[in-house]
Amino acid sequence: MCDQSIIIKLFDTVASVACDLFRGCCGSKYNYNYEGSTLNYVMKNKFITGGDVLISNSDGSKFINKIKEKHLNSLLHDREGLITMDLSKSLTRFSITSGPAETLNGNSVVFGEIINGMEIIQSIADRYQDVDADGGARLTNIKIYSCGEK
Repeated sequence: MCDQSIIIKLFDTVASVACDLFRGCCGSKYNYNYEGSTLNYVMKNKFITGGDVLISNSDGSKFINKIKEKHLNSLLHDREGLITMDLSKSLTRFSITSGPAETLNGNSVVFGEIINGMEIIQSIADRYQDVDADGGARLTNIKIYSCGEK
């Protein structure tokens, strides 16, 4: 087990619905939780993706529609350390930018940023050199051991 931590500041005032969903997945609000899930994909110099704890849910479209309606395109993926929620694939999937990631604009909503631990993200992103046709790589053995609010 790793004793390194990443601390995230959520943007409640500009992305309240996405923040509520993320906070719920970090705690015990739902029957699924980020704890024990993995970071599973890296796009070099752009982002790392994880949090696939729920593939489909009857309430999922309600969250996605609320998030799109209120928050989509409000903040751009223009620097490292941003936390963003993917609105096109899995309701609970999130990404952490490791650099500007314009490809996420319009498909994901920025709802927070890393305020401590960015070196952990950069270390993960820099470790993977074998890339697929899209310029990314599948991650293995990168697990979220615990999460929650303090």
